[in-house]
Amino acid sequence: MMEIATDRELIKKLIARDEQAYERLLDEYEAPVYRFFYYSQGNHQIAQDQCGETFARFVAAIKNFKSDNSHSLKAYIFGIARNVLLETLRRKRLIQEDACSLEEMPSNKPSVFQEVSSPDELKFVLNIIGQFKEPERQILLLRFIEGLKLDEIASIMKMPLNSVKSHVHRSRNKLCEMLSKSSSSE
Repeated sequence: MMEIATDRELIKKLIARDEQAYERLLDEYEAPVYRFFYYSQGNHQIAQDQCGETFARFVAAIKNFKSDNSHSLKAYIFGIARNVLLETLRRKRLIQEDACSLEEMPSNKPSVFQEVSSPDELKFVLNIIGQFKEPERQILLLRFIEGLKLDEIASIMKMPLNSVKSHVHRSRNKLCEMLSKSSSSE
């Protein structure tokens, strides 16, 4: 409940155009949002542009934020970030099509991310996740990299909670399988 009160205070200050509130917002959320974009696409420049677009949209929509017990400010910002990512992917797909036409289920298993012990291993795991199709890639990043709760992910992804749980379960199993295949081939 403390996070909600803090979110409300921050929102009030942002609406009042308090410069320190903007700095606090960026200090707290810029790095996680950047990571989400970077891990989704692997491009530093695009991730920076999308991060800036996310915060510009957030500031424009700040009055629409309603803080209740099920939605955090972080989930709201990541919802905007996901929309920015989807728009980018749609544009990219349309450009590619034009170019072509021219010519958490409960589990006793530890998380793959809990087993990662070095930055190189994390990079390797993220490269494998990069091979996943949407929405599995986004769900894995939001769940295990950003640490969002399943209900927050369901809200961000605009999916039923059980669908998110299924995606997490299947994706985690697929990731473990891919990791075991790659380690046995070495």
